[in-house]
Amino acid sequence: YPADVQRRAVTIGTLSGQPQLELFREIEPLIYARNNLAMLLVQQDTSLDDALELVEQCLEVLPGNSGLRDTHALVLLAIGRFADAERSAVMAIGADPRNPSVLLTGAEILAATGRSEDSRVLLRRVRDIVAQEPWPSRQVEDRLRRVASAIDSQP
Repeated sequence: YPADVQRRAVTIGTLSGQPQLELFREIEPLIYARNNLAMLLVQQDTSLDDALELVEQCLEVLPGNSGLRDTHALVLLAIGRFADAERSAVMAIGADPRNPSVLLTGAEILAATGRSEDSRVLLRRVRDIVAQEPWPSRQVEDRLRRVASAIDSQP
Protein backbone atom coordinates (compact mmCIF):
# COMPACT_ATOMS: atom_id res chain seq x y z
CA TYR A 1 0.00 0.00 0.00
CA PRO A 2 1.28 3.55 -0.60
CA ALA A 3 3.81 4.73 1.96
CA ASP A 4 1.71 7.77 2.96
CA VAL A 5 -1.14 5.45 4.00
CA GLN A 6 1.20 3.17 5.92
CA ARG A 7 2.53 6.17 7.83
CA ARG A 8 -1.02 7.11 8.82
CA ALA A 9 -1.66 3.71 10.38
CA VAL A 10 -0.92 3.42 14.06
CA THR A 11 -0.65 0.44 16.35
CA ILE A 12 -3.31 0.59 19.04
CA GLY A 13 -2.37 -2.40 21.15
CA THR A 14 -2.97 -6.09 20.88
CA LEU A 15 -5.93 -8.37 20.52
CA SER A 16 -5.34 -12.04 21.17
CA GLY A 17 -1.62 -11.31 21.24
CA GLN A 18 -1.60 -9.80 17.73
CA PRO A 19 -0.85 -6.14 17.02
CA GLN A 20 -3.87 -4.34 15.60
CA LEU A 21 -3.89 -1.38 13.26
CA GLU A 22 -6.30 1.50 13.35
CA LEU A 23 -6.49 3.57 10.22
CA PHE A 24 -7.11 7.25 10.64
CA ARG A 25 -10.59 8.30 9.65
CA GLU A 26 -9.44 9.96 6.44
CA ILE A 27 -7.77 6.75 5.20
CA GLU A 28 -10.52 4.17 5.51
CA PRO A 29 -12.81 5.88 2.95
CA LEU A 30 -9.92 5.84 0.47
CA ILE A 31 -9.67 2.09 0.82
CA TYR A 32 -13.35 1.65 0.05
CA ALA A 33 -13.19 4.19 -2.78
CA ARG A 34 -10.40 2.14 -4.39
CA ASN A 35 -12.44 -1.02 -3.91
CA ASN A 36 -15.50 0.64 -5.47
CA LEU A 37 -13.42 1.81 -8.42
CA ALA A 38 -12.11 -1.73 -8.89
CA MET A 39 -15.69 -3.00 -8.86
CA LEU A 40 -16.76 -0.41 -11.45
CA LEU A 41 -13.89 -1.45 -13.70
CA VAL A 42 -15.03 -5.08 -13.45
CA GLN A 43 -18.62 -4.14 -14.21
CA GLN A 44 -17.44 -2.19 -17.26
CA ASP A 45 -15.07 -5.04 -18.20
CA THR A 46 -12.24 -2.58 -18.67
CA SER A 47 -8.78 -2.06 -17.15
CA LEU A 48 -8.99 -5.33 -15.25
CA ASP A 49 -5.28 -5.27 -14.43
CA ASP A 50 -5.80 -1.86 -12.81
CA ALA A 51 -8.80 -3.22 -10.93
CA LEU A 52 -6.69 -6.08 -9.60
CA GLU A 53 -3.94 -3.72 -8.50
CA LEU A 54 -6.43 -1.44 -6.71
CA VAL A 55 -8.13 -4.20 -4.76
CA GLU A 56 -4.85 -5.91 -3.88
CA GLN A 57 -3.59 -2.62 -2.44
CA CYS A 58 -6.73 -2.49 -0.31
CA LEU A 59 -6.21 -6.05 0.86
CA GLU A 60 -2.71 -5.19 2.05
CA VAL A 61 -4.32 -2.89 4.60
CA LEU A 62 -7.48 -4.91 5.41
CA PRO A 63 -6.73 -8.52 4.43
CA GLY A 64 -9.65 -10.03 6.33
CA ASN A 65 -12.35 -7.74 4.95
CA SER A 66 -15.00 -9.87 3.24
CA GLY A 67 -16.14 -7.06 0.93
CA LEU A 68 -12.62 -6.50 -0.35
CA ARG A 69 -12.12 -10.26 -0.75
CA ASP A 70 -15.40 -10.43 -2.65
CA THR A 71 -14.25 -7.74 -5.08
CA HIS A 72 -10.88 -9.48 -5.39
CA ALA A 73 -12.61 -12.75 -6.30
CA LEU A 74 -14.77 -11.00 -8.91
CA VAL A 75 -11.75 -9.31 -10.48
CA LEU A 76 -9.87 -12.60 -10.64
CA LEU A 77 -12.94 -14.28 -12.14
CA ALA A 78 -13.17 -11.56 -14.80
CA ILE A 79 -9.48 -12.05 -15.64
CA GLY A 80 -9.99 -15.81 -15.89
CA ARG A 81 -7.85 -16.77 -12.91
CA PHE A 82 -10.42 -19.24 -11.61
CA ALA A 83 -8.33 -21.02 -8.97
CA ASP A 84 -7.21 -17.71 -7.44
CA ALA A 85 -10.78 -16.38 -7.63
CA GLU A 86 -12.05 -19.43 -5.79
CA ARG A 87 -9.41 -19.07 -3.05
CA SER A 88 -10.36 -15.44 -2.51
CA ALA A 89 -14.09 -16.29 -2.52
CA VAL A 90 -13.54 -19.04 0.06
CA MET A 91 -11.79 -16.48 2.30
CA ALA A 92 -14.66 -14.02 1.85
CA ILE A 93 -17.26 -16.67 2.66
CA GLY A 94 -15.24 -17.79 5.67
CA ALA A 95 -15.12 -14.22 6.96
CA ASP A 96 -18.84 -13.55 6.36
CA PRO A 97 -20.76 -16.79 5.69
CA ARG A 98 -24.21 -15.12 5.72
CA ASN A 99 -23.36 -12.36 3.26
CA PRO A 100 -25.43 -12.95 0.12
CA SER A 101 -22.97 -11.06 -2.08
CA VAL A 102 -19.98 -13.22 -1.19
CA LEU A 103 -22.07 -16.37 -1.53
CA LEU A 104 -23.24 -15.24 -4.98
CA THR A 105 -19.65 -14.61 -6.01
CA GLY A 106 -18.76 -18.10 -4.89
CA ALA A 107 -21.69 -19.46 -6.90
CA GLU A 108 -20.56 -17.55 -10.00
CA ILE A 109 -17.05 -18.94 -9.72
CA LEU A 110 -18.28 -22.50 -9.22
CA ALA A 111 -20.56 -22.15 -12.24
CA ALA A 112 -17.72 -20.73 -14.34
CA THR A 113 -15.63 -23.78 -13.51
CA GLY A 114 -18.40 -26.23 -14.43
CA ARG A 115 -19.51 -27.10 -10.92
CA SER A 116 -23.17 -26.22 -11.37
CA GLU A 117 -24.46 -28.44 -8.58
CA ASP A 118 -22.09 -26.90 -6.02
CA SER A 119 -23.12 -23.50 -7.32
CA ARG A 120 -26.80 -24.37 -6.77
CA VAL A 121 -26.02 -25.25 -3.14
CA LEU A 122 -24.71 -21.71 -2.57
CA LEU A 123 -27.72 -20.25 -4.38
CA ARG A 124 -30.04 -22.14 -2.02
CA ARG A 125 -28.14 -20.64 0.92
CA VAL A 126 -28.59 -17.17 -0.55
CA ARG A 127 -32.33 -17.78 -1.06
CA ASP A 128 -32.66 -18.94 2.56
CA ILE A 129 -30.87 -15.84 3.83
CA VAL A 130 -32.85 -13.47 1.61
CA ALA A 131 -36.12 -15.11 2.68
CA GLN A 132 -35.33 -14.25 6.32
CA GLU A 133 -34.67 -10.58 5.63
CA PRO A 134 -37.59 -8.21 6.16
CA TRP A 135 -36.41 -5.95 3.32
CA PRO A 136 -34.15 -7.91 1.03
CA SER A 137 -31.82 -5.96 -1.22
CA ARG A 138 -33.16 -5.58 -4.73
CA GLN A 139 -29.58 -5.69 -6.00
CA VAL A 140 -29.05 -9.08 -4.32
CA GLU A 141 -32.35 -10.40 -5.64
CA ASP A 142 -31.50 -9.25 -9.19
CA ARG A 143 -28.05 -10.78 -9.01
CA LEU A 144 -29.49 -14.00 -7.60
CA ARG A 145 -31.86 -14.25 -10.58
CA ARG A 146 -29.01 -13.56 -13.06
CA VAL A 147 -26.68 -16.14 -11.53
CA ALA A 148 -29.45 -18.75 -11.26
CA SER A 149 -30.45 -18.16 -14.87
CA ALA A 150 -26.85 -18.51 -16.05
CA ILE A 151 -26.49 -21.78 -14.14
CA ASP A 152 -29.81 -23.13 -15.41
CA SER A 153 -28.71 -22.48 -19.00
CA GLN A 154 -25.62 -24.65 -18.55
CA PRO A 155 -25.77 -28.24 -19.84
